[in-house]
Amino acid sequence: MLVAEKCILTVVSQIIPYMDEYSVESHGYQVQEVFEALERENTVRAEYSTGTDIWCSLDDLKLAVKGDINELEPGRLVKLFLGEPGVSRFFCTGVLFDAPLDLEPFSCGLRVIFFRKSQSYQKNLANELLEWLRCGTSEAARLLMIVLDSSHSNVTWVEILTDISYFVYQLAPVGTGDVIHIAATSEDDLVDEINERKIVHQVTTALTGTIYVEDVMYDPPEDLIFRRLCFERTESWVHSEVPLSREGPNDFFGQVEDKKVSADFTNWKKGNTQKFDSHSSGSDSESSSGQPNLEHNFLATVHHQGFIAGLLLFSLHSERTSSAGGLVKTVIIGLGSGTLPTFMRNCLHNLVIEVVELDPVVLNVASEYFGFIEDELLKVHITDATKFLRERANSEEEGDDSFKVDVLILDADSSDSSSGLISPEADFVEESFLLTVKDSLSDRGLFIFKLVTKFSSVRGVVYSTLKRVFSNLYHFYVDRDSIEIIFALKKESPRMSENELAEVCDELSRSLKYIKTTWARGVKVDSRLINPLP
Repeated sequence: MLVAEKCILTVVSQIIPYMDEYSVESHGYQVQEVFEALERENTVRAEYSTGTDIWCSLDDLKLAVKGDINELEPGRLVKLFLGEPGVSRFFCTGVLFDAPLDLEPFSCGLRVIFFRKSQSYQKNLANELLEWLRCGTSEAARLLMIVLDSSHSNVTWVEILTDISYFVYQLAPVGTGDVIHIAATSEDDLVDEINERKIVHQVTTALTGTIYVEDVMYDPPEDLIFRRLCFERTESWVHSEVPLSREGPNDFFGQVEDKKVSADFTNWKKGNTQKFDSHSSGSDSESSSGQPNLEHNFLATVHHQGFIAGLLLFSLHSERTSSAGGLVKTVIIGLGSGTLPTFMRNCLHNLVIEVVELDPVVLNVASEYFGFIEDELLKVHITDATKFLRERANSEEEGDDSFKVDVLILDADSSDSSSGLISPEADFVEESFLLTVKDSLSDRGLFIFKLVTKFSSVRGVVYSTLKRVFSNLYHFYVDRDSIEIIFALKKESPRMSENELAEVCDELSRSLKYIKTTWARGVKVDSRLINPLP
């Protein structure tokens, strides 16, 4: 539905229908879909009126749509895009913050930070307080964070900075000095406190695009090293990571070359620099200190811990059993590094796991760099997920329901962020796919996936589609509200009340009482955050 209004207003009114959906006769879901569209439109209008989801250009800011941009306004947050046809070659999105007054004195008027990963961007937007603290740490009166996505992968941030300097320079507040500090990070270094990094493998495939494996050292402690898997086509969102340890002296990061860069151009003073390790270097190198040992019984990725929390909670609630020797038939869509299915095989001993992965190169990377191994309880199918699930859905029609899935986990991110979704793929939240998912599940089947989007209107559309297919839905947020885990039960029964959920959580805590591990403690905490989907 497209709604256009001629007037330029700072506040727009809500659309109020003169009838409800139950007073109109229709075929199918036509009236319901119209009212859902109106609800989404009203959500967009409310966000516009409150200014929570408005993106501005430099021209907009000059017109004072967010106040006088030349003056500091403590606590102000502005989402903006930089670039203009005929003026710059590149276009970037970013966020501008004005620091609170209690963080004075400031050593510079404007600090510009380039991020290479949308994961950092999500964290920044999800928790503004973190950004105020970062402004204070950097001693900057104003912080401008510029996000470099996959469209900027073939150029350096210095080239982009030089190109858009006309726009950036005009964002420096007056009366705070003429010093502008420039910093860059190729990953989530400033957010995740990463000390060193090295790419140990990089490969490009026709199906997935560029895949790279990197080892990162967090600071502190200096001996904490993780191996991470990233897909460039998803704007380098970190898919998964696992703790890494080595035999003998750990001199791996001593071999990483420090690359310090700075920007200095007309009318700018050269500021502080930040270490920047380009993705273009060392992409096929491997450590000389031997093959790494990976801790597969550890859940380092927050959404994977959320998956396990819901799986155990709802399995306990439904007392799920299967006809295949008491084993729970589990399907995971998206292999990634293989750390999630490997953990589940090692720590949840009543599962028989099948992983569906489209790209055989992903399987090769998982096997070679993350120690992924198949066995009789963990198999990988190189095939299309929809085709695989459709075969499971049709098994009952063929008189054999033993292929039905007890637990289905969708762990695949979007390859096209223009849909508004960072995870999952837009096709995976279409009604046709969700119906196939439901048909592939056993009677007490559970569907789990993570939903990541910057736009509440997109989230609303996903909610509406889910509710047309599943009536028993639950969710919770992890990672400072930037990642939402959704659980859909096939069983058409009344949703659990808060008291029922609390009772099951207590029972889950008792069942994990003697498992003294980090993941078990995390699961007990996450399970208590799960609530019915509104």
